[in-house]
Amino acid sequence: VTGADDAKGVILQKGVIGDVYIIKVDTGADLKVWPPDAASSINLLSAAAAMTVIDDVCFMIIKQTATVYTTLPLLPS
Repeated sequence: VTGADDAKGVILQKGVIGDVYIIKVDTGADLKVWPPDAASSINLLSAAAAMTVIDDVCFMIIKQTATVYTTLPLLPS
């Protein structure tokens, strides 16, 4: 993701179970990542809560169930 500025973010696509999203955050700013809908969560955060990822990181998000997305490696939320 380019242009992160501590205020911008991305919303995951709904997709299907087993989908893998690869996200790279450039140096200089953090990035917020939201699940695709109000019922979904990332790393078991509250439903619809954004996860803030620090700069200069590359990670995967895997859709495990209809509403659960997990990062690999497991990132602090």
